[in-house]
Amino acid sequence: MARASLPLGAWGTLVINAHPNQPLLGRNMRRLAVPGAIALIALTIWYSELIVAPAPQVGPVHVTYWEKWTGFEGDAMRAVVDAFNRSQSKIHVDLLTISGIEDKTLLATAGGDPPDVAGLYGPNVAQYADDRAILPLDDYCRRYGINASQYIPAYWDIGYYRGHIWALPTTPASTALHYNRQMFRDAGLDPNRPPRTIEEMDADAAKIYRRDAAGHILKAGFMPAEPGWWNWGWGYFFGGRLWDGVSRITANSPENIRAFEWIRSYSVKYGARDLQTFRSGFGNFSSPQNAFLSQQVAMELQGVWMSNFIQMYSPGLDWAAAPFPYPADRPDLKNSTFVDEDVLVIPRGAKHP
Repeated sequence: MARASLPLGAWGTLVINAHPNQPLLGRNMRRLAVPGAIALIALTIWYSELIVAPAPQVGPVHVTYWEKWTGFEGDAMRAVVDAFNRSQSKIHVDLLTISGIEDKTLLATAGGDPPDVAGLYGPNVAQYADDRAILPLDDYCRRYGINASQYIPAYWDIGYYRGHIWALPTTPASTALHYNRQMFRDAGLDPNRPPRTIEEMDADAAKIYRRDAAGHILKAGFMPAEPGWWNWGWGYFFGGRLWDGVSRITANSPENIRAFEWIRSYSVKYGARDLQTFRSGFGNFSSPQNAFLSQQVAMELQGVWMSNFIQMYSPGLDWAAAPFPYPADRPDLKNSTFVDEDVLVIPRGAKHP
């Protein structure tokens, strides 16, 4: 019995037997079959490797960046991305505008196909970190010399959670009282003297409120529910906190109760239904029918982004901004503000972290 064998690694071993009593032609055919089989299997292995092996990278690495912004805000970020792409040739950022980004990024990450970079909201950081949906950035920050000393602490802290840095800021923001100077003049108020205390703001608002003959509100001085983005946080302007920083919820603290009694006072004074009817006529925030831009509400708690929307939709508006008022008996709360930011994160499973 003649035997030929060829070890093929993970494929096993090829063994071909030839009986010595077989006819000469049969034995010759067997002998020819051995190298032919070897060549065929070698060709098969080579071709299979060719199919599964990734093609070599040609040109720049393409990084996928998901962002939520649209309109002029989206244009501003696209300008940043375009400037980066022009500045070098190794990395090309592909910017995609994604609605509902906080949910879609989480779903894409769970499905194993996330973007390389995602622009989320500050409050998303803790949830994503707890869900192991994003990568800690500590090593990257050390590698590129990024540290807390380069940031205002409040903004750095938004991305810092459970001993790690998970996100870095893109658009840090703070809030202030925005007020309509012309509406102040029309009510006999000094446009250069915004209210400093909560009590002064309530008194100024009362002078600005206007109703028609049927009692419908036409102009409002201030409405706690407009735009209504910080209803959870009014207590902070009165010295309250939502928890003690350790383990106890403090939503029912005297300071928080005082804040919500103040909010209720507007419904009592001006009528909850009347305020709701008046508010139902407001347009979208990003439009000229915005309640502040259309001069329906004289004072609002707003962020630094508001000036961009004023310039876009109501460039002739006579307005100013000042620190949000504090209770007259709590001067220690002067100059309080909310800080927030949009952030960049690297989802877990990103192809180019």
